[in-house]
Amino acid sequence: MSKAIAEMFIHALAQMSDAERAETLAHVFLLSAKMPPTKTRAHRTAPLNISREQIEKEIAVDGNISKAAQRLGCSRRTLQNHMRKHKIPPGAPGIPPTKV
Repeated sequence: MSKAIAEMFIHALAQMSDAERAETLAHVFLLSAKMPPTKTRAHRTAPLNISREQIEKEIAVDGNISKAAQRLGCSRRTLQNHMRKHKIPPGAPGIPPTKV
């Protein structure tokens, strides 16, 4: 929620009676309970540990870094960072040249 919306909501709550405030907050609670969780970095449980062999195996499937990243459960940028970490050059056999 943006800061401006939060301030308007707080101001509106201050104008309500206790019964109205309780009912409004109950509705907000119910709505927030029904909302799906957002995907953020905080949902990661552990850092990815992708081996050189896993990277080479997945890229060899079709040579597509984006699809290999999906199969490994990470973003393309994360896969490129791991490629750099393992010194797998872009354009290595089976790996199309990319800007890393």
